[in-house]
Amino acid sequence: MFEYVASGLSHTRIMQKMALESPAHLAIDDMIGSMQGKYGHTYSCLFNAHTEKQYGLQVNEFYKQWHKIHSDSGGLQIITQGLTITEQMKLDVYDIQSKYSDIAMSFDEIPIVLTGKTSGRNDTDDRFFDAANFTDYAKRTGENIRKQIEFIVDNDRMRCKPLLIIQGNCVDTYKQWLDILLETIPDNLHQYIGGISLGAAGLGTGPLEDIERMFSFTQLEAPDHIKNTLHILGVGSVKRLLPAVMFKRSGMLDGVHVSYDSTSHTSGVTMGHYYSYDFKGNRKFPVTFSRFSEQIMRDIETYFGFSLDPIIFMDSIRLSNKAFADRHGEPDDAMNELRLKICFGFICSSILNFTRHVDEITTNEYSLTEFVQEQGLNPMLHLRDVNDMASWYDWKRNFGKKVQSRRIKHLSEANNQSTLFDLAG
Repeated sequence: MFEYVASGLSHTRIMQKMALESPAHLAIDDMIGSMQGKYGHTYSCLFNAHTEKQYGLQVNEFYKQWHKIHSDSGGLQIITQGLTITEQMKLDVYDIQSKYSDIAMSFDEIPIVLTGKTSGRNDTDDRFFDAANFTDYAKRTGENIRKQIEFIVDNDRMRCKPLLIIQGNCVDTYKQWLDILLETIPDNLHQYIGGISLGAAGLGTGPLEDIERMFSFTQLEAPDHIKNTLHILGVGSVKRLLPAVMFKRSGMLDGVHVSYDSTSHTSGVTMGHYYSYDFKGNRKFPVTFSRFSEQIMRDIETYFGFSLDPIIFMDSIRLSNKAFADRHGEPDDAMNELRLKICFGFICSSILNFTRHVDEITTNEYSLTEFVQEQGLNPMLHLRDVNDMASWYDWKRNFGKKVQSRRIKHLSEANNQSTLFDLAG
């Protein structure tokens, strides 16, 4: 069974004062509960312990039927705000995480050097893997996690378990990073670790790197209670999950609980898109009522037992509160509750269509083959034969070159050495 982790809760409207101070939150919580177990998935949520501190308390108080509550450390957001991460900032984040979440992401140090002032999430041209300082990055990450666990234990909040985020540039460096973490964190604290996630920053963002990262996970050496939970960061498409699906089907992920977080569907109302099971992808929400908007409305009715008016449905999705009031008059409490349920139903139906697609390719050989071929990723089908390092190298030699790669190069491969080392220093 997979675990879908809904991030970007601010997009959902369920954290608005209007939802929390009305019976709407009870209906929304029931909707969350009704999703659990559907399409081979449990459903959890994620909040940011730096930028969404209040969400931790509110989710725990009002939305109790999420399978688990995950929390991000907010390290990236702190940096993008132009701030320096201090020890006090870390302690403040650990406090929020340990009070309100089951799984907590750690502050990880990323072993890359940038050639410019900024580097986009999927950029591989202006960043390089810093092998020379790799061990230092890993040790500093291990120290962060040690302090995080000690904070949890000292405050008797063992509900919360930190996630190890592993960085690397190949199978061996991922293994080395994990070894350094486990050596840095005292043995008596290992029991409080909640699982593993493999970062992409030092490896790359192409389909080939997604495959290599997943194979690298299968080769890690860690206690079962740590390695039996894998979290995949930032899944925006079914395609991104194909490596996990392939290794699940081959047996390489037997006994491993796989969770993944996504904002792609929670942002659907805000961004105006919806994941259609029939079309196997996101489609733009129409301006006027159409066959597609009718399909979305029927999805919501089928999944959650609503009976919807097409005009109220369309205007709830498309209009601001003011525009809705201008058109329909000031809404009463019952109408506000209905609008919140429609918006959240839209989001959850999109999520369920996505997980239905994931479940289909996980359990149905024909659907898996068809989808892989549609994506132009036929070499992935041969991952069924990969079960150790020797067969991995065989697959890379015979099929790896046929899969798109966006790999992070080593610092030593850079053309302008002086500029890069200046940046590194």
